[in-house]
Amino acid sequence: MHSECHPISILPGLSRLFLDYAEAREPLAPFFPSTLYSKEWTRQIPPQDATLRSRISNLLEEQNRGYGAGPKTLANIERLRQGAGAVVTGQQVALFGGPLYTLHKAATAIRKAQETGMVPIFWLATEDHDLEEADHVILPSRHELRRLRLELDESARAKPVGAQKLGPRVIPLLDQAADLLGGGPLFETLEASYTPDATFAGAFARLMTMIFADQGLVLIDAAGRPFHALGAPVIRQAIERAESLESALIERGKQLIERGYHAQVLVAPQSSLLFLLDEETGARVALKRKDATTWVAAKKN
Repeated sequence: MHSECHPISILPGLSRLFLDYAEAREPLAPFFPSTLYSKEWTRQIPPQDATLRSRISNLLEEQNRGYGAGPKTLANIERLRQGAGAVVTGQQVALFGGPLYTLHKAATAIRKAQETGMVPIFWLATEDHDLEEADHVILPSRHELRRLRLELDESARAKPVGAQKLGPRVIPLLDQAADLLGGGPLFETLEASYTPDATFAGAFARLMTMIFADQGLVLIDAAGRPFHALGAPVIRQAIERAESLESALIERGKQLIERGYHAQVLVAPQSSLLFLLDEETGARVALKRKDATTWVAAKKN
């Protein structure tokens, strides 16, 4: 098989900050403490509370068993319980696995974990609300690229993607994918994962579990209340330090612009790093500070 290697800079639309980081042999200070080529991120893992590790491991085991995880994944979860470090990546859950770089990210995390004796973890971004980025996949045909898109009701666009059911409209898309992929094991894996009764999150998770079963990839969907509860101390800090965090983000944005980059986070006055999910519609609602002690949910008109 003939293969060629090209620098990532040939791809259109990449930001200069990312390209400089990808090529840097020295840390791109003050924005990044290390580079892709440094070993600083493999330093000794700081001690962590054993009870917290156990609670997280229990949740991971329950989730991954539900996805059909095999012995290697379950063994990796046990390693986490015993104190192993982790290499973490992630992506929003998308139709038929989404773009190819999703698999590349998972494979890279696995390789890095193997090199360092750590555990590879893939975070499922199931609370993402951008359905337009997740409801389609592009597959190659003989002379062109074909876009397969799952048509959902308009009301679905206000809700978290991961919880959306695929429904019967996924069946003709599977037929089209079979024609493009030529059937075989890959299509059988897709067909077993993306069933009408499945959600975007469940289908994506089962697909990734089957693809990377031999590598022991651990999946995490942190959208449920048990995981949210574990993150309560971080959320509390985001509330209590909202003003100082806003100032820090604004200052960092200025530094980026002065260096010829663009600000990475849009920070509006009285904004926060938090949002709520509307109990009735499932829509994501920004949580904003009205004053030092009052917070309001800023619903869109």
